[in-house]
Amino acid sequence: MQDGHSILRRLLFGSALRFGSYFVFVIISFLLTPYMMLKLGKQDYGLWFTACEVVGTYSILELGLNTAVARFIAAALGRQDDEETNRFFNTGFFLFAFLGTIIFLLSCLLIVFATRVLPWLKPGTTIDDLTLFSRVLLIIGAQFSIELPYRALNGLLIGSMRHDLAALMKTVFALVASFCTFLVLYFGSRLLPVFGNLLVPLALSSLLLAVGNGIVWYLAAKSVFPNLRISRRYITRDSLLQVFKYSSFSFVAMLADILKSSMPVFILGLLLNLSVVAQYKAVVTAFTGALGNLVQQLTNTVSPLFSRLVAQNDHESVRTTLFFAIKVAVVVATFITFGLITWSDPFILRWMGPDLLIYQTDSSTDSSAGTPPDGPDERNA
Repeated sequence: MQDGHSILRRLLFGSALRFGSYFVFVIISFLLTPYMMLKLGKQDYGLWFTACEVVGTYSILELGLNTAVARFIAAALGRQDDEETNRFFNTGFFLFAFLGTIIFLLSCLLIVFATRVLPWLKPGTTIDDLTLFSRVLLIIGAQFSIELPYRALNGLLIGSMRHDLAALMKTVFALVASFCTFLVLYFGSRLLPVFGNLLVPLALSSLLLAVGNGIVWYLAAKSVFPNLRISRRYITRDSLLQVFKYSSFSFVAMLADILKSSMPVFILGLLLNLSVVAQYKAVVTAFTGALGNLVQQLTNTVSPLFSRLVAQNDHESVRTTLFFAIKVAVVVATFITFGLITWSDPFILRWMGPDLLIYQTDSSTDSSAGTPPDGPDERNA
């Protein structure tokens, strides 16, 4: 039996690193969100995040494979079976690549029918908005398709208990992506004559970063598991059946989570306008969602650890780890809950400013974009 204290130390260390990485992401989001809304305007900002939510719903097509692949990779690594590790890694990698192709084709299909939804939308949404939405949706969909196979590489890192490396990479990626976003917005006056808007260059910068991220993910996975091989010959019928059987259980939970986060955005966009979507996404989702995800970052490290311990028949350590994770989640969630009750309103007003938080539904009032007087570009949304 493994030493329970060493397991708890490993769990706590990995959770702390994930917490720190996500905390950096939250800080970046809080700093960048008001600037994005000022430079883009609430109309374009709402359009941007509506496109992101549409692409986010593509995760439904993943069918819970991400959790299943990570689980079997962690178990194979726990048994120190290189052949089985490669088998489940390649099963996941090529399944994700296949799904990525389908998702990109789906994005192409959606933009063909984008103009047909114009009569369903509230007044104030023009054909130009839908054309811009289609372009952004296509680029972000391509980015999502490219990044999907990286989940198998991330599963290999997490299964190897290298939460430190995965957290470091995600932190660096977030910093680089945020810096590129800032550059696009800051030099908007030079980009507007070329693209006509700032959403397309924002999407293109994210797409280019996704390609570079894939190379870094592969090198990191190779350093952790030197015997890594990418080949279709490792895929077997049994590995496919095992992955799909397990994924059916995680798919239901994943579907509920996607619907919970995405449906309000679509409802607000259809019944009200994109400006309201911008305010909802910036305040409700970014603020309360970020705090909820902080709790998840503290506890999600137990999943690959459970897979390893179960593969080694170490049930006592499974029990100890489970109760420790529950205690951590309860304590942190309690502090966050009372903090929201006490300080959420003054914090949001101080963070976003009263000028951006105009709770109106009249699109003619909300669609105008505000830009700083000394900003490098001036544009009406």
